[in-house]
Amino acid sequence: MMSFAQFLFEDSKAKDALEMVRTALIGSPFEHDVYLVGGAVRDQQLGLPIKDLDLVVDGHGLSGGLDCAIFLAKKLGIYKADSNPVIFPTYGTAKLALRNGFDIEFVAPRKEKYSPESRKPVVSPGTLDDDAMRRDFTINALFMRLSDSELRDLTGRGLADLKRKTIQTTSDATYIFSEDPLRMLRAVRFAIKYDFKLPLSLIKAIKMNAARLQTISKERIQDEFNKILVLKKPSRAIRLFKLTGLLNQFMPELQALSGVTQNAFHKHDAFDHTLDVLDNAPPELTVRLAALFHDIGKAATRTDDGGKVRFLGHANVGAEIAVEVMRRLKYSNEDMEKIRKIVFHHMDLKFAGDDLATLQDKSLRKLIFRVADKLEPLLSLMHADNISHAEHANMPNQINGIRKRIADWDIESILNTKSVLDGNEIAAMGATGKLIGKIKARILDKVLENPEFTKKQAEGLAKSMILDAAKKV
Repeated sequence: MMSFAQFLFEDSKAKDALEMVRTALIGSPFEHDVYLVGGAVRDQQLGLPIKDLDLVVDGHGLSGGLDCAIFLAKKLGIYKADSNPVIFPTYGTAKLALRNGFDIEFVAPRKEKYSPESRKPVVSPGTLDDDAMRRDFTINALFMRLSDSELRDLTGRGLADLKRKTIQTTSDATYIFSEDPLRMLRAVRFAIKYDFKLPLSLIKAIKMNAARLQTISKERIQDEFNKILVLKKPSRAIRLFKLTGLLNQFMPELQALSGVTQNAFHKHDAFDHTLDVLDNAPPELTVRLAALFHDIGKAATRTDDGGKVRFLGHANVGAEIAVEVMRRLKYSNEDMEKIRKIVFHHMDLKFAGDDLATLQDKSLRKLIFRVADKLEPLLSLMHADNISHAEHANMPNQINGIRKRIADWDIESILNTKSVLDGNEIAAMGATGKLIGKIKARILDKVLENPEFTKKQAEGLAKSMILDAAKKV
């Protein structure tokens, strides 16, 4: 029997937390009734490092999890009546924050019953068997007792499904997905993350229940989707979403790219190209979101003039669509603006070619100024896009060349570039209204083109623009 000392952990905090709790329970009324459950046991069985610790406290009623967490908090000297542990009495759960900064969740075995109108279950006391069967998948319904590492597979199928690398629900799939439709996204995530199979029966059940995803809060969908986007090969998940009908439920704009044929620079339609870029992007959420949305405007902008396919303005249109989708999925304003800017500028270096022969430093300085702190994710997206085109249009060296060129640049100085004339100075020269802003922007543009652009030159430019404006009145 494996001891907890042999477990792999994602970091030392999780390891120390588990040992701290196990030791503190020795000799207590809870000693032989506390089980590690869910992802920690699943990942341990797969030989993967453990990240989260969820504990089930058996044999002490619906308040068992709360009582155990309070007992441990007091024994460890970290009890605070109003904040540690944090108590959720309706569901019989508690979250205990240990001194090392690691949180552990406690719960009692329970039954759950959902009504069609609500995603909040009615909770009642249950046995460990009940608790196993209320969970989503058999591989997540394994229990390991803290006192002696005894492993319990209460569905009778969890270990076998791990061995077969198969995702199976703990009971009838339609019932499980109907109870909590987010589980359909989770089924796909686990299949992709662990390279497990989704049986045909589960795919059919997801198709039947796909529309029920509309009953789930957009925040929960976003959270699950974000986890999927940073997996090794997220395109597999997107294809499963499309196959099962889930994609149309939360991102029909992406599905609309399917069948949108492109020009000779591409080897796939807009949908498959997007998935190539998604997989080629580094597994960082900002870059992956930008990859997902970078061509989202192509369905709306496609034109075909005698076989000459074009997507004029697709970056601009795509940036706005990206914001619409992200707003619907409750992303933050900061995230929406970040992705909007990256999508808007993702085409800005296409003209420069793979060798950057036509790219002048002034153009590069302007781009850096405009995108500011989004430069690195933008360059990462550009590279993923560049290597996902048709072979003759591939530009594998472009972004590496950009990074080499700017390696010695004072990026902070570029970002802090200002017009050498302020608004008051321009107004004192006779400019009014919107003209002041136009002159200031033009001078800023000149400074970005040439950092040595002087105040005297700026004054000359301002006078010329004021004079031209007066002639048009």
